[in-house]
Order: sequence, then C-alpha cells, then structure tokens
Amino acid sequence: MPPGRRALRRCPFLAALTACLVVLAGCGSYPKAVHTYEYLLNYDRMSEENDPLVSLVYLPDPHAFKHCAGITVGEITMGEGAAAACEDPDRYTMLMRALLVIRLTDCERFDTVGLDTGEPRPPHGERPLYRLEGMITRFNHGSGWRRYWSWFVFASGGATDVQFEGCIRNVDSGELVMEFADRRRFVGHTPWGPDPRTNGGEFAMNMTMQQMAAGFAHFIETAHDGLVVTTATTP
Repeated sequence: MPPGRRALRRCPFLAALTACLVVLAGCGSYPKAVHTYEYLLNYDRMSEENDPLVSLVYLPDPHAFKHCAGITVGEITMGEGAAAACEDPDRYTMLMRALLVIRLTDCERFDTVGLDTGEPRPPHGERPLYRLEGMITRFNHGSGWRRYWSWFVFASGGATDVQFEGCIRNVDSGELVMEFADRRRFVGHTPWGPDPRTNGGEFAMNMTMQQMAAGFAHFIETAHDGLVVTTATTP
C-alpha cells in the first residue's frame, strides 16, 4: 500500500485518539480561583502567594492569629449557582463546617475551636475570639468515568470542582481579620492505579472538601507561627 494511503487510513484513528485525550484531560489539582462575586466582591486586594494552601488570601495583619484565643465556625451557605448543581446543599455545607472544626482543632494552636451555635460565648479574656463564615460558590461533581479512565493517560479529566469563599472576623469588634477564596479539583488516583471509589461523585466530593479543609487549616497554622503575607495594595 502506498505510504500516502496508509497515512490517510491512520488519520481517523489519530483523530479519535486526540479527541479521547482532550476529553480525558483536565486542569491540575490547584486551579486558579474564579471571581464569582457571590460572596467576595473585591478580589484585587488578595494575594495568590499562598496557593496551594489557599488560592487567594487577604490578611491585613500577618500576626493576627498569634494571640487569638479561638475560632468558631459560623454559617456556611451554598451560592445560587452551586446550589443548582447540588442535590443536597445542606449536607455539604454542614460537612465543610465539621471538617474545618476538625482540622483547626488538629492544629493545636487555639484554646478553643468549635461550631458557632448562636449561644452565649464563654469568657475569653483579653485575647480575641474569631469567627469564620463563608459560602460554597462553585460545586461540580465532575464525571466518574472520566476520572477513572484518565489515570491510564496520566490526565485529570472528570475532576470535581469546588470553590469556597469566606472571611474571618473578630467576634467582639466585627473587624475583618482575613478574606479567602479557595478552589480545588480532585481526581482521586493512587500511584498504583485508579481508585474505583472515585467513580462515585459523593466519595470524590467528600475527599475534595477534606483536602480543602486541610489546606486551609495548614495555612492558619502557618500564619499563627508568623507567616508574612503579601497584602493589598488597594484599599
């Protein structure tokens, strides 16, 4: 068969292979935060310097956590767009609250960490108490079959996609301590092969939120020890 004809016969195969790779390919585990303008309205003053622990951060005082008595995790809601893509928003907002409490407790940097239930707070002396609240502004279960098969081509197609935005304020004064936006994607592969459990969106989403809470808590732990954060140049 002439070489030209063989090349032509290969074209459909190559086109199909290319299309498959495009479908399976995806962004990395730490994509840039999306400016949703649902919870945070000003992203210009935020720094990307602490990615991948937290995608975007605004921390006016780099030593704000050093003398903090504790952190309570307040209300976390689901944004309009995210809620439309989620069958049970309350389940995931409560999961995020619980994971944040667990991870912040594991830091062992604060006297008290817990859920803000709205009940009277115990005395905390002269040291400030902080409250965290926020919103899940992006929520996508991804595609289980793409997550599974992307392992064979070393891609990250079908990954979950979650963004969590929030702020931390001084409970007594209401003063802003920190603003953040964190976006995560998760595929769930192991070094030995794809994990069949990632075919299910719920498992993959749970793992995504665990990664998000762990990264956030690690950032707070690091900031408590004296992290210097590039802050806003705009008011």
